[in-house]
Amino acid sequence: AVGVFVTIIAALAYALAVAFLPFCQPFAAMGVGAIIGLAVGLSGHGVTTGLAVLAVALTLCGSVFGNLLTTVVMQARSAVGIQLAALSKASIADVLRWSFDGYVSVQLVFWFVAAIAASFLARKSLSRTEQLALRLHVT
Repeated sequence: AVGVFVTIIAALAYALAVAFLPFCQPFAAMGVGAIIGLAVGLSGHGVTTGLAVLAVALTLCGSVFGNLLTTVVMQARSAVGIQLAALSKASIADVLRWSFDGYVSVQLVFWFVAAIAASFLARKSLSRTEQLALRLHVT
């Protein structure tokens, strides 16, 4: 639940940052990965690899959702943009098209770096006491 909430907040921040400062897209993508990775790692105590996989999946979803929100924000700023009423009548195909609107292949690199950041930050290193407890439990 925490990861999904943070994903939505991070996607909104990504959209606002990219819509108003387009040159910061790589940093916004890395920020999405870092924030989601930290949130998932802290909420689940980051011991399992499953949390890293969850963080990567949420990061990719957050980046795609951020692209959709970026398109909506940029269109809302323009005079001939998408009207908000049109969003409620949009089909799934329209939403998918808007999600990848302005997509360039270099974004895959940004998303890959964001996924690495999320995976790295979701895995919390164990304290000395926790490591000792695991060794005693295993043996």
